[in-house]
Amino acid sequence: MIGSDLLKVLAGLWSLPFATARAKTFLAHSIGFGINSVEVIVAVMVQLLLCGVLRRPISSIWPWICVELLIVTYTALTVAADGWPATDTEFHQKLIGFALTLFLPTALMLLSRLFPRLWDRTA
Repeated sequence: MIGSDLLKVLAGLWSLPFATARAKTFLAHSIGFGINSVEVIVAVMVQLLLCGVLRRPISSIWPWICVELLIVTYTALTVAADGWPATDTEFHQKLIGFALTLFLPTALMLLSRLFPRLWDRTA
């Protein structure tokens, strides 16, 4: 019984990249942004959502760690589902998309730690 439930969860995780790929493509075509831009926007929105849910400021490391783990997990599932990039150009594009998606949440967290007055309401 538990084994079949575990298989259902793993099958759901395996199909996640396919479902999100369709959603990302639809969203990218709807708003006119590229797929990499949509991934970055979603990463920042998830970080802000986690800040609210965890009741932590954006300078906290915990929402950032959660977002980074989600990005790495999603990328690993996507590579597992799509297969390793066939050409150097395709690999380069995936690497750039991965780096960009990691960059903005990291920049938000670091800037809020280094320059806390930027987010101070009384300043």
